[in-house]
This record gives sequence, C-alpha cells and structure tokens, in this order.
Amino acid sequence: MVRKNTIQLRKFLFLLVSLCLFLSCSGKEGESNTKQTAESSAPSQEEMQQILQQQQELQKQQAQQAALQQFIQSLDPVQRYSQLFLVNLEGNTSFRPVESLTWEDSPEQALVPGGYLFFSYNVADSAQKVADFTASIQSWCQSNQKLPPLLAIDQEGGLVNRLRTVTSPLPSAQDVAATMTYEEAQELYRLQGSQMQNLGFHLNLAPVAEATSSHNQAFLDTRSYGPLPQMEDYARAAIAGFQEGGIGAVAKHFPGNTNDDPHTGLPEISLSQQELQKLYLEPFRRILQESKPWAVLMSHARTAVYDGENPACLSRFWVTQMLRQDFGYQGLILSDDIFMAALKKNGFPPERSVMMAVEAGIDVIMLSEKKFGSVLKLILDRSREDESFKSLLDASVERILLAKVQAGLMSFQEEGEQLKLVVNSSPKVWSQESFQTAYQQGVEHYTAVFGGTK
Repeated sequence: MVRKNTIQLRKFLFLLVSLCLFLSCSGKEGESNTKQTAESSAPSQEEMQQILQQQQELQKQQAQQAALQQFIQSLDPVQRYSQLFLVNLEGNTSFRPVESLTWEDSPEQALVPGGYLFFSYNVADSAQKVADFTASIQSWCQSNQKLPPLLAIDQEGGLVNRLRTVTSPLPSAQDVAATMTYEEAQELYRLQGSQMQNLGFHLNLAPVAEATSSHNQAFLDTRSYGPLPQMEDYARAAIAGFQEGGIGAVAKHFPGNTNDDPHTGLPEISLSQQELQKLYLEPFRRILQESKPWAVLMSHARTAVYDGENPACLSRFWVTQMLRQDFGYQGLILSDDIFMAALKKNGFPPERSVMMAVEAGIDVIMLSEKKFGSVLKLILDRSREDESFKSLLDASVERILLAKVQAGLMSFQEEGEQLKLVVNSSPKVWSQESFQTAYQQGVEHYTAVFGGTK
C-alpha cells in the first residue's frame, strides 16, 4: 500500500510540474498562439485546486500508512497477533482476562484479543450495567497497556436479539420488510445503532444479506428480508441505519447458506454457476459497493462450482480472489466460528482451520470460546519461520487497527512534524441522557409502525 501511494503521489507531482511548465511556456509562446487558444488549453483554477487536493490527500494517506506501520512494528508479537481473534468473554459485570501466554523469551502476559463477542449471558439486565461492563473492559486495557478491543454483538432483531431486555424493540428482518418502508427501516436501525453505540459496542454482526429461496428458506427463516430485490433494499437500509447510529455493520454470510445448519453440518451449495451468480454473488457485490459495511462475515458453505473442497471462510478463492480482488472490498473480513461442527466434523479442526483462515486472507478469526492462546501460539510459531505468512498477518492487523480508528478507539495525531497512531486515552463515558433519548425515540418509532411494545 505504501508503494502504491508513493507511485500515485509521483504521478500527481509530475502532472503538477508539467502544468506549471506549460503555464510558463505558454507565456513565452504567446506571440505564436492566440490568447483564446492559450486560455482554452490551460487548466482552470478549479482543476488546479482539484489536483492540489488530491496531492494533499495522497500525502495524508502516506503519512497515516507510515504511522500505522510504525505502530504495528512497535507491538510485541503476542499482542500484535492477538488482534486477529474475536472471542467470547466471561461475566457481565466486571472484566478480567481469562488466560495468559508465555512465548519464546517474552515474559508471561495476559491475553486480550482484538475483539470480544457478546452473547446473551454477557448482557446484564439494565443499560447502565451493560455500559459499566463495556467500560470496565476498556479501563482494564488502558490500565494494563493493552490495545482496546472492538466489542461486537449479534443484534439482527427478532429471534437474534441479544439486547432485547435493554434496547428499544427490534423486529425480525422478515417483519421489517413486510411492514416498514425503506426509510422507516433505516430510521429503526439508526436509533438501535445509537443505543448500541452508547452502551459501548462497536460492531453489530448484522444484517443477513442473503435473499431467500427454496435453497435456504428453512435455515434463514425470519432472519432474511426475503427474495430479491427486496432483500437488497432492506439490507442497505440496515447497513446505512446502523452506521449512521455509530455502529459498524457486518454483512453476512458470504457467499451464502443452504437449508443445512452450519452449527451441526457443512452446508453444500449445489447451484449452477449462473444461479449462484444471480442469487448470491451479484446481490452481495452491489450491497458491498454501494453501502460499504465495515465488515463481511463469511459462511461455512462449500460451493460445487467454485473451490468445492474448502468452506468459504477457509477458501482463498472466496476471501481474496472474490471479495478483495473481484469485488474490490477493503473492509474487515471475518470468519464464522471455526469451532462450529460444520468444520470440526468435516476434517477442519481448529488447529487446521486457523492456518487456512489466515492463508485465505481472513482478518478476524471468530471463536465461540473464551480462550484462544493455543491457536495463537500456532500462529506465532509459524510467523517466526514463514515470512509470507507473517506478511498476511500484518496486513490483517493493519486493517483491524484502522477499524479501531474508525470506532474511535485509536486516532492519528500530530506530534511535532510527525504523524503517530495512538490509543485514545479516555474510554467512552456512559451518557444516560443520550441513551434514553435514542431509546424513547426507538420505542415511539416502533409503536408508530407496529403498535404495542416488544
């Protein structure tokens, strides 16, 4: 990325110098050219301003890239590669790490992953208690010089609604599409996102961006917005709403699912290439390119027509070739839970899956466990002896840290003439007033459309 920005900057500098020379020469050659021709050929003031703005933007990107690389290199390997994991955590009142690790000659240290995924048992019975718990995580990390983790949760609505006892009503995707306009849906999700952001969350593993068909209806049930093109419209409304509310949306599950539950078996998508393209790939491409969710969550499904041997979340074809190269997606890419039976029972145990995920191009490896030290050690050991593998790890760490900047956990700051990436010093302060305002507006918005309460 540094080389690419440098090349672009050189191109713009060359163009800028060429334009200056042109303007200088045009004055000397004025005797042989009419004033009208010179004026029509010379770049306008607006065009010059655009060139300068582009140059400044490239310089800014280059400075941020240098600061990012410098920060990554300053991290010890244990903390650096802990960033790749999204794991579960204990309790719902006060935070403490559950494991530590000693690697090579480094002293033993508590392990804090790049992110924590909240389940229902991590959600206390009041907004204040939830906010206190998320704040305790960031406070502990600040006191112990650990990078603050991204806090994620599944908040789709309907059956998958971890915050049902805390936030305003959030109906299922099916009910939203059947009852609300796109504008009403976007407002519903904006208000929900605002409440989530106030509670201390950064990522929402939603929406489900899969259209229903006979191939997946039994599994997706009420979690989908329905068939095409309805699904696309409402998925975009959800992404826009959540992100306007301050929560990063995670579109899922790419490239899709079948009627087999990945918690118990490996989904096999047997569609033809044409059917797969129409029902799964093109809709997802459009959603990513138009709505720009912070992240994409991969599925465990295998497809008969592309890389039929590997689950999508472990497939370099699906992660790197399709999402990164063909779709041009630059956000975070998450695996689904690599401890799911879909993988373990089909020849992909966690020890193998974690390596395949990194090689595929996955940034964030999801584990439904509270401990990740054993698989982290495998990554650390291989990073020491495999430079290409280490490069993949560092590229993912880079994207994860940029997501933390986006979430407000870190920022680029000027120190003298140098730009540096720093951890923001103050954890988010709970605002009862802000939460209550968004909560009340959410209740009123829901009631106006659906009537009644949860």
